[in-house]
Amino acid sequence: VVRISNGFGVPISKDVNCWMLLVNDLCRQAVEQKKLVLNSDGLQIRNFISISEICNALDFILFQLPSNQLAVNKSPINIGRKDSLSVLNMAKLIQSRCKAIIGHTPDLLVKGKNSKEKILHLDFKTNKLENLGYSYKHTIIEELDNLLIYCSNNFSKK
Repeated sequence: VVRISNGFGVPISKDVNCWMLLVNDLCRQAVEQKKLVLNSDGLQIRNFISISEICNALDFILFQLPSNQLAVNKSPINIGRKDSLSVLNMAKLIQSRCKAIIGHTPDLLVKGKNSKEKILHLDFKTNKLENLGYSYKHTIIEELDNLLIYCSNNFSKK
């Protein structure tokens, strides 16, 4: 059993139904509308991982890992990154990468009211995957840059 955190990345086609994923939606907004709109306060903590990394991790689990290693511990394997971010911080990261890659800084609009709920730390443990020998091959920045380039090539109003 694998549990995947919040994936994002370049789709195989612009018609693939992936634009409801938070990061994909924000990158598309940055290109199409030149702004990022959060409908919440953005303080929610999420664990983000690139789709490329998800594919590599699944390949590792399914085809590279000896089956006897999986049989030892049948608890779920989390596929995610060690560090989690707030939705707002991810939006700010997209904003800065948009400036670096495309050359404009989209406005950031936070429409949600400040939540009265206590902000909890998200502890999405990925140590089982790492203890099995998996090493990450892609960074969040790489995937964001590729996604922004993809959105610019496919959704830019020229």
